[in-house]
Amino acid sequence: MQCAVLFEEKKKLVVPADHRVCDRDLIDPKERAFETLPTLPDNHRLGAWAAIHFPDHTPSGKPIAREPVMTAIGERLAVVESREAVVIVGEHLERYYSNPAIRYIEIGVAPVETALVRRRVDRRRAIQDLEECSRDVAAGLVDTAEG
Repeated sequence: MQCAVLFEEKKKLVVPADHRVCDRDLIDPKERAFETLPTLPDNHRLGAWAAIHFPDHTPSGKPIAREPVMTAIGERLAVVESREAVVIVGEHLERYYSNPAIRYIEIGVAPVETALVRRRVDRRRAIQDLEECSRDVAAGLVDTAEG
């Protein structure tokens, strides 16, 4: 397998605009123990991605309350606005889902890498084009986020 890291992304906690932590720039991941996060259906197959975005415990092992069951980002942001839960998202979502009723606060955890993974022996032109296009798009995302 060959892995090409396209970009790193910080994780953000999405909270209602009047939440107790809404004025902070950074939140300690341990504080998630005081919150409720949505959960995924039992039949999901998202593995490590789900563990990052839907954790069931803090890094120190404290449990995080989990409900309601959600699958779509729109549903997840709606439960934040209604104060039923807070959610974890990648920092890029803040650009696409701006809403004065919610705040995005960086979580003090390591950024997560997004990568394109392919079989090393697969050198078809279509695969090479996909990799090149992915790198170009990722570079544009990074430039936009930094600029």
